[in-house]
Amino acid sequence: TLAHSLIAAGQAEVVVACGVENMSRLPIGSDAVGKEPTMGKPIARSYFEHYEFASQFEGAERIAEKYNITRTETDAFGLQSQQRA
Repeated sequence: TLAHSLIAAGQAEVVVACGVENMSRLPIGSDAVGKEPTMGKPIARSYFEHYEFASQFEGAERIAEKYNITRTETDAFGLQSQQRA
């Protein structure tokens, strides 16, 4: 990121950075698809012929299984993250 680059280059010691994500115009999972003109087109059926459609939950389960991460470990990590925030 720009903030990282500025610090790494010695151009800044402290940088305030942020990011945003705007999901309001994405048709994925929306009831407005096909009804609201600004929502665009739904995912084409051909997409599923080429790519697997897995939820974030399925992806998380697969990663945990692959790297042998337990629920206890993820809970501890989540708690520590919240305590630091």
